[in-house]
Amino acid sequence: MPFSLHHGVTNRFFQTFDVQLISASGGAILGSYRAVRVAILKNDSPAGMFSFSQPSYTIREWGDDSLHSVTIRVIRTQGSLGKQ
Repeated sequence: MPFSLHHGVTNRFFQTFDVQLISASGGAILGSYRAVRVAILKNDSPAGMFSFSQPSYTIREWGDDSLHSVTIRVIRTQGSLGKQ
């Protein structure tokens, strides 16, 4: 039973389709389970992939107890699920 899968533009967590056996030949008989739902799990990430812009960060320690801040850049690639 050949079939083709086409990657659509809609982000989905999985895609399903049903297969049903309707006849047998050559002396074979059909058992009690004649239908099945096939689920193809996602091969991409609809929500996207997140990573830091650098593999490591070094922050200088100050000698006082005052508050300091650092900016760490997070990069989102691929998916757009949840994007506003």
